[in-house]
Amino acid sequence: MTNIHKLGLTLLTSLSYISTTSYSQAAEEKTEIAGLETIVVYAQKIEQTKHDVPATLSIYSESRIEDLNIKETTDIALLTPGMNYLKADNHTAYFVYRGIGGTTTMNKIYNVNIDGVTIPYVNPNILLDTAQIEVIKGGQGALYGRNTLGGIIKVDTHRPKDDPENYVQADYGSFNTSVIEGAVGGSITETSAARIALQYKSTDGYFENSTLNRGETNNNDQYSVHGKFDIYHTDDALVSFDVIAASYDGGFDSYVYGGGTTTTNNEPGYNESDFVTGILTLEKNISTNSSLTSITSYTDSSYGFLHDWDFTEQDVSSAVFDESTKSLTQELRLQGITDDEMNWLLGAFFMKEEVGTTTDVGFGADAAAWGMPIGAKMSQSSTIDNINVALFGQAIYPIGQFELSVRMRLDYDKKSLDWQNNNNMSVNYENDWFAVLPAASISWKPTDASHTYLSVSRGYKAGDYNNVQVDVSVVTEAVAPEYSITYELGHKQRFGQNVEMNVALYYIDWTDIQVDIPHPDFQGAYIKQNAAGAHSSGLELELLAAPMTGVSMFLNGSYPLEYEFDDFSNGIEGDYTGNKLPYTNEYSLSLGSSYTHQLGLFVGADVTFKGPQFMNESNTFEQGSYAVLNAQIGYRVEAWSVYLYGRNLTDEEYSTSMFNGAESVAEPRFIGLKAKFYFE
Repeated sequence: MTNIHKLGLTLLTSLSYISTTSYSQAAEEKTEIAGLETIVVYAQKIEQTKHDVPATLSIYSESRIEDLNIKETTDIALLTPGMNYLKADNHTAYFVYRGIGGTTTMNKIYNVNIDGVTIPYVNPNILLDTAQIEVIKGGQGALYGRNTLGGIIKVDTHRPKDDPENYVQADYGSFNTSVIEGAVGGSITETSAARIALQYKSTDGYFENSTLNRGETNNNDQYSVHGKFDIYHTDDALVSFDVIAASYDGGFDSYVYGGGTTTTNNEPGYNESDFVTGILTLEKNISTNSSLTSITSYTDSSYGFLHDWDFTEQDVSSAVFDESTKSLTQELRLQGITDDEMNWLLGAFFMKEEVGTTTDVGFGADAAAWGMPIGAKMSQSSTIDNINVALFGQAIYPIGQFELSVRMRLDYDKKSLDWQNNNNMSVNYENDWFAVLPAASISWKPTDASHTYLSVSRGYKAGDYNNVQVDVSVVTEAVAPEYSITYELGHKQRFGQNVEMNVALYYIDWTDIQVDIPHPDFQGAYIKQNAAGAHSSGLELELLAAPMTGVSMFLNGSYPLEYEFDDFSNGIEGDYTGNKLPYTNEYSLSLGSSYTHQLGLFVGADVTFKGPQFMNESNTFEQGSYAVLNAQIGYRVEAWSVYLYGRNLTDEEYSTSMFNGAESVAEPRFIGLKAKFYFE
């Protein structure tokens, strides 16, 4: 038995012991049992408890976010069983759920939903003033639409009328990293309230450049703001105006052959992005048992980088990429409960989006190393116009101890491409797709503490163009959407009020995967096609415990049984059929505990063990197993708190992405100090 298995067995035994002995001890020692909080979620776009949802949910409440010192959505991916991420650059993260989502893609996909809107923005650091995070696994096409093959991250921020605390916080740590943030809000009149949260973050980064003899080529600054204004009339109606905005300006010097944090690029590059999103939400009770919700949003975002493409001190090639997105969305939902307790929902969705991209590739004094003439330039400029229309619905019907849930989405996507390059070659394409996205589950709830369910759901990734390429031969007709079907058998159990267990067995069939294959007519060129199929299966476990006041414990684990390509015969380097899916760990285990003394002392620690994973489809590069240890100690009272914390305390080096043989590694050991002050 490995040390990891021994550690997991020890904690499982401890949790079982706590659950069976804490009540008898309470009578003898008069120990107060705090119990686990009841978590209200909106994963199925209606109010439910976490325990009642027939799906795998990982919930991070505001208190848990603080206890675990969660800073970014990538921290969530590290802690959540069956989840991983790849960080393509300093400011972009893609999420992998149970092996689904880690292959090459043409354009960015977005599946982080903030306050009811999936925002087209690349930044993983979007957790300012967060009230709760829900990680929903399984295909979510029925309720959330496109780009939800394996799951979605749902972020809810504080509302003004919820009377959250006003605060200011300062944080300073390794690599000259500083964060200043604060939030203030409250009632303006008897029927209105407002709140604003601000954050500024600055860091020198943890990479050094030996060619340029510089230690801040990955430095960055970021500004974020969340502004909210609510107008409400008792519980009958609420009108909310939200503005979410951020701006990021940093270097891009993070890929190294052989790994490590010392780059050799002759060009430090840059990484920039910004966005502003406006959200108008109307919630109206139209009867005692039904309500109407309207969510309108508009986002204007941009993203760009300059990168040394050869990752060496030679002046071979560099690339500049810029992307802008303008997106208008409208969602309408009518929901209610019938006299026989059926919970129903009907909805409609509309999106109009314009994505513009430019790519400029240049070759310098050492271009001959790649067989290119000095000074050669290649470029493209393109626009994709996208219209997405959908109708969706849900019905949840209780039948004695059983509950039947049925969901369906009818989704229509239309895209057109206008593309040209510097040689005045141009292409124009228009494609459309119609997707049927069903989901269903049956639950058995013999007691309030026990819930067993069987579910099936379909997710999809929208069809797309290979528009960011500069060679006209690879900009072909659009590839069709990818699809996934997730089958899940799960059980949720509460032992009294202080121990909760959630376990799930899943199987996912992934078809029509959009991948690179060799061009049939042009040697050395690669096109995108729906040329692969895959499947994954596995077991996941979540244990939570609050054995006594001030103590919390958790254990998360996942063990994939299979995760491989079923059909990928024409990969770039040959036949990939039977290869493991990239960015999928052989196992993962996270466990931790925290204690808050009644006088204010806090101490907490968590550790995540990740098994080996392949970083590419060809399985030629493998990241070995690693462990990430985090801890913090502090003191908190009603008006203020102060913490000393550490991330990756054992200074593990592991890769977060790989491109053309070069790696980008995760943050080394980080030590920080933060202080937070609350006020009225």
